[in-house]
Order: sequence, then structure tokens, then C-alpha cells
Amino acid sequence: MCNIRSDYLFPKVSILDPINTYTVPKNHVANGSVDAIVHVLEGYFTRKYPSTPIQDGFVETIVETMISSTKQILENPTDYDARANFMWSATLALNGLTTAGIGDYAFPNHMMGHSLSALFDIAHGSTLSIVFPAWLRYNSSDLSERLKRFGSRVFGTQDPQKTIEAIENYFASIGAPTRLKDAGLSESDIEALAQNAVSLAQKWNLTEYTKERIAEILKYAV
Repeated sequence: MCNIRSDYLFPKVSILDPINTYTVPKNHVANGSVDAIVHVLEGYFTRKYPSTPIQDGFVETIVETMISSTKQILENPTDYDARANFMWSATLALNGLTTAGIGDYAFPNHMMGHSLSALFDIAHGSTLSIVFPAWLRYNSSDLSERLKRFGSRVFGTQDPQKTIEAIENYFASIGAPTRLKDAGLSESDIEALAQNAVSLAQKWNLTEYTKERIAEILKYAV
């Protein structure tokens, strides 16, 4: 695998026309929604810098807007405003704005999700809707304060477990899989997934994600 990354790869201008997205199938809308949400939440939950209120607010608003616009699009695919808000939220989720100034952060869920795609040909967004709630449950004790803040700002609850449930329920409500079985997989597939994912973890310098730890996380998705 060869990863190429450079600021020179970012376009100077992007023209976003919501009308061009009217015919995007609903499953791709759902996958795009999940991907954008998990992209911003990876930094939100793994960032090392202790105080980033502005960036936190950006993330929370992007997630709120993505949730509401996705629901509107699935009900009415030609809702111009919903498509526009979806596109703008996705752009802000992936242009580096939300991670500017937050210090070191990581993408462990994308790392594990890529293995589901590689081994079982599952769409990227669908892999994240399976992995992310499991990762949150596995790390819920360490992330309790962040979960309380996010839950209170986005879902109206300060209960970490209810926040995780709310995220998972949203994914399910738009037709995204949230468990391995939803994608036709079972606990017996975890060994192969963990073996595949650990090689990417090493390339991404996520050395704390051993094969055993990855397997433990994925068990929360059974």
C-alpha cells in the first residue's frame, strides 16, 4: 500500500452544486454521512491537546447538521437545502478545519474499517458504522468526559452509554450496519480482521493497537 499526502493535492477552488447530487443512491448518502461524522469524531475523541473549545464546537455542529440533513435527504432526495448542508458539512469535515490546532490525533476506526473493506468488500462508510460504536464502548471509561460533552451538545444526554447508543441508533436509522452480523460477518471473522488490521496499525504508527486489542474491540461489534 502506498499513501500519498500533500497540501498540494487540495484544490484551490471547489464548486459544490447540490443539484448534481440529487440522484446519489440512498445507501451512498448513508455511507457518506457516516464517513463524514466519524472523520470529525476521530479527532474529537483522540486529540491530545486538553482544551479545544472552538474545534469541539465545529465538530458538534457538523455532526448535528449532517444528521439532520441526511434524514431530510432520505425523505426527499431533491431537497436542495438539505443537499447543500450535507455537502458543506462533508467539506468542512475533510478539509482540516476541525483538526487544526488540536495536537496529535489518530484514526483507529478508519484503520480497522479498511480491513473490513479489504477482506469482505464492504463499503467504507458501512465499515465505520460497525467499528465506531464498538470502539467507543471499548474505550468508554477513558472517554467518559468527552462522551458527556458530546452527548449533551448533540443528543441531550450526559450519560456516556446513552450517547454511544444514540450514535449507533442514528447509524441504524439511515440503514447503515452497526454489527458484524448486519454485514454477513460473525465472531469467527474477527481473527482474520485483526490480523489484517494490525499491519496497517503499524504503518500508521498506531503501535498500541496490537492484534489482541483490535480483536477485543471488534468483539463489541458482535
